[in-house]
Amino acid sequence: MPELPEVEITARLLDSALRGARIESALARTAETDAKNIQVDVRDGKVILKGRVHSWYEKEEAKREAWLAPGVREVVDELAITP
Repeated sequence: MPELPEVEITARLLDSALRGARIESALARTAETDAKNIQVDVRDGKVILKGRVHSWYEKEEAKREAWLAPGVREVVDELAITP
């Protein structure tokens, strides 16, 4: 029987700047978040969210959007709630 070639599957990770831009864009599209008050920093699959949000729901929505970006392994929430 002929030997089959080895196949290697690797995940294509986006660079940090592109991931950060995608997350910021997703936050801006979400009506529940005020994206201009949220800063996004991405390093090696770790997303750090900083800034102010108006509610607990807005905070959770920002974290959810960050988790949806490809290659994200960790989300650090440094968001403050200020009504």
